[in-house]
Parts: sequence; structure tokens; C-alpha cells
Amino acid sequence: MQNNTPRTPRGKPPQITAKTKVYIVIVALVLCAVKTVIPFPYVSKACMLGYKAGCSFTPISTVILVGMILVTYVVAKKKNII
Repeated sequence: MQNNTPRTPRGKPPQITAKTKVYIVIVALVLCAVKTVIPFPYVSKACMLGYKAGCSFTPISTVILVGMILVTYVVAKKKNII
């Protein structure tokens, strides 16, 4: 059986496509948004929701990050990257 996947020549790393870069940015933003709402007991200041979270501006920062995720997705979709 033949493997029909394209191979890169030796010595050259595989190229990262624009689609992969967009997915990396989206995943990074999702991880940042999740980190803002996770409780951290060693933080000195409580967030606006009343508990000690990873970010003291938890509801605002999470909404901003979700907005950035949506903008990244819409722009990538409009430019036919995704």
C-alpha cells in the first residue's frame, strides 16, 4: 500500500498554514479565558464576583477574551482561512 501524503524534503521543517495559526490563536485565547475564572486561593484580592480568581477583573476580562475569540473567528471565516 502506498501512502499518498505529501512529504517534506529532508532538512526542511513542515510549513505552518494560516489555518493552523488561527486555530492556535483561538485555543490560546480560550485557555486565557478559562484561566481568568479558575479560583486561586493564594491571590490577595477577590474578583468582582466575590471570590479569589486568577484575574481580579474576572467578568470583564472573560467577556473581552470571548469577544476577541469571536472577532478572530469571524475575520478568519470572512477571509476564507477557516
